[in-house]
Amino acid sequence: MIDASWTLEDTGVGLGFIMFDGTTDIMWGQRKRSNSSSPLHAEAEGLVWAMEELSSRGFKQVRFESDCQQMVHIINSSKQ
Repeated sequence: MIDASWTLEDTGVGLGFIMFDGTTDIMWGQRKRSNSSSPLHAEAEGLVWAMEELSSRGFKQVRFESDCQQMVHIINSSKQ
């Protein structure tokens, strides 16, 4: 699961992810970055960061979940 927090003020964005195997948390991460141009952009940054972190630790097949319907729709539409 990935998530991001975003505000109109230039205070930065919060990014976070949690990886679990259905019952147990395996790993998680959180960080603050410079402000993004939109909530969608912040969510996408969070997804890319989570993908990089998991890939660098050898994970090859991962299913990502997000509460950002717009990003999920864009990703699923590009698969077709």
